[in-house]
Amino acid sequence: MLSNAPLNCLAISLALGAACELFSSRLRLWTYSSRTTLVANVIIMFGVVQGGLIAGLVGGAWPLTDIAPLLFMLGAVVGLIYEGLNEFVVHGWTWSEAPLLGLTRSSDKAAVVGVLWGLAPVTVAILSRLFSLS
Repeated sequence: MLSNAPLNCLAISLALGAACELFSSRLRLWTYSSRTTLVANVIIMFGVVQGGLIAGLVGGAWPLTDIAPLLFMLGAVVGLIYEGLNEFVVHGWTWSEAPLLGLTRSSDKAAVVGVLWGLAPVTVAILSRLFSLS
C-alpha cells in the first residue's frame, strides 16, 4: 500500500495540470473567463479531484494493472460531468474556433475532452509510482 499516495498524486497532478494548461494556452484551444477559473481548474480539478482523490485514494492501495481501468472510468465520468457543467451551465471557459481532433462544435469538444480526463488519474498514478516522493 502506498501510504503517501494521495500527497504524491496531488503534487504530480498539480504539475501535470499546469503543464497541460500551458500547452493548451500555447495552442489556444480554449479561453478561461478569468485567471481565477484557470487556477481553480489546476488546483481543484487536476490536483485535488483527479490527483489526490481518484489517483491517490482510489488508486494508491491497488496494483496499477488492477486499478487502471477503474481510474480511467472515474476520471472520465468526473471529466464528462465537469465539461458538461461548463458547457451548459457555468461557462468558465470557451472553446476556440479551431477544430480539436477534427471537431468544431463546442459540445463535441467538451464530450471528447471529458472522456480524455480519464487519462489524468491513470497518468498521475503511473508517475506517482515512478517518482515516489517518499
